[in-house]
Amino acid sequence: MAALSHPNIVSIYDAGIAGDRFYYAMELVEGTSLRGLLTARKLDPAAVLGMVAQLCDALAYAHAKGVIHRDVKPENILVDAAGRVKLADFGLARLTMEATQRMPALTGTLEILGTPRYMAPEQMERPKEVDHRADLYSLGVVIYEMLTGEAPSDVYIPPSRKAPVDARWDAIVRKALSESPDRRYGSAAELKEETSRCTLRRPPSPRVLSTPPRSPAGRMGLPAAAIALLVIAVVLLARGWKPGAQHVASMPTPAAPTMTIPPPDEPVPAPPTTPDPGRTPDVIASAPPDPAIPHPATPTDPTPVTPDPAPVTPDPAPVTPDPAPVVPDPTPVAPDPAPRPDDLIALDDEFKDKKSLASWTRLSVAERLPADRFDRLEVDASGSLVMVPNPNVWYGEYRGAFLYKTIEGDFAITTRVQVSGRDGKGTPDTIGSVAGILIRAPRGAGHAAGEEFVFHGLGRMEAQGTCLFGVQTLPTAKPWSERAAVDAPEAELQVARLGTRLYLLAKGTEGRWRVQWKLRDAALPKTLQVGLAACTDWATVQRLTPKAYESRIVIDGHPDLLARVDWVHFRRPRVPAGTALPLDAPGAIPDADLLGFLGGAASGE
Repeated sequence: MAALSHPNIVSIYDAGIAGDRFYYAMELVEGTSLRGLLTARKLDPAAVLGMVAQLCDALAYAHAKGVIHRDVKPENILVDAAGRVKLADFGLARLTMEATQRMPALTGTLEILGTPRYMAPEQMERPKEVDHRADLYSLGVVIYEMLTGEAPSDVYIPPSRKAPVDARWDAIVRKALSESPDRRYGSAAELKEETSRCTLRRPPSPRVLSTPPRSPAGRMGLPAAAIALLVIAVVLLARGWKPGAQHVASMPTPAAPTMTIPPPDEPVPAPPTTPDPGRTPDVIASAPPDPAIPHPATPTDPTPVTPDPAPVTPDPAPVTPDPAPVVPDPTPVAPDPAPRPDDLIALDDEFKDKKSLASWTRLSVAERLPADRFDRLEVDASGSLVMVPNPNVWYGEYRGAFLYKTIEGDFAITTRVQVSGRDGKGTPDTIGSVAGILIRAPRGAGHAAGEEFVFHGLGRMEAQGTCLFGVQTLPTAKPWSERAAVDAPEAELQVARLGTRLYLLAKGTEGRWRVQWKLRDAALPKTLQVGLAACTDWATVQRLTPKAYESRIVIDGHPDLLARVDWVHFRRPRVPAGTALPLDAPGAIPDADLLGFLGGAASGE
């Protein structure tokens, strides 16, 4: 990496082999890391502006040299005593094809390397297709953390809702964090240009201003002499600080140094001097009273209201209670209570908007897995969710392709699934190619070791053709699996929870719901992960150890599944009054009675 020489990149002076060890000598940076600053306090937005600009300059330079960093994170961003930002640790950098003629590659392109919290989706899913836009995704995570003090969650919450920052950061960070590289910024220079438009703090409410003519002296129409220099003091974390992987020098506790941050292109706008036409003021001056609305007198009212001289006299003849009370009907018919609004309806997804996937949690992201089992996961133009998995399986500690929503208490999830071969034709040829509903106990919640789940899917198991397939692995229930033939590679599937019992239902092309299987687990957790999963090519995966499986994406074997999901509905089952109890006792409710409030009654159709 000695070929990289830039003021915002830690310099490499020498590299070689000493005995059986590799070494390299790098620049000593006297300061701290961005992680140290984040741990101490949230950075002021002014500091964020200057630091982001310097990071963009460093990445733009490296990318122009054909180098992808692949591990941009606060630990690898150093800040010296003068406030200069330096990007360190290019140990995971991958040289793009344009640079391989000039410099040797540092990292194999098929390896999944980096820090999962900051890695772009394609780094885990398609590591050999990673380009410079993966660094821009990682920088987007860093910017979010700099603005809010925490990394973004699975569901994107704009920074301005978590911290008092300019709302223009919201769109910038969201674009940088786009799952598709094509929707991100095309270059670090473009990202820098966008961030330069942000102010140092949340701007005041919009107001009408006269627009001055653009001045050639400044991009924003301001004279160059009007750009103010911003100097902020930053106390470096020196006491107890030890050198680490960033190769920052250990220092005695110094006097508080200052960090000079380059000024933004746009100063903070002055407070508004005219009323905001888009807002209703707190006090409206000279507003004439509405004659149709009575107004109470105030201390400054020149004509106070005179009290009514004739007060109302109480009725001297109170009403005597009826001496013959009505005898209640000994056998009344209790009215049905007013149904409560179903809180789960808000989780429905018709997949009409490609952005709807943002409301789902992907297992690989939530649990920071080094590999994602989806080869494709997208909403297509026809309004269907398309799931194309790489070889994967669900059993024991093996975790597969899964996206979910977290639900507490009873529920019913219903979906329509179609399965085919990976080319979109026929039925899957590979054994163990199924897609459908997965119900899973969250890991680390005090449950037994191993995966705890119930899967209700459609696809192919041992025999050629299509079948319904159910499998259960729960803490206090005996592992179970079952299958049933269906006449077409499409069906509506439903899993309902009532207490400690799970009901698996299906509706095939005959158009009739039926209760397929009933499962019971006395230790079923109150909160479950409920969503969609797809598996294929179990034969290949089962030859691997869990460690070998979970550390990489399996690209060999014979995956052969493409699943389409038309919609997903969530409901709270409405059990009719008088239904036999307990609901979760084996055989307590006949199937005909269950179908009175499950199946179509709970599908949301």
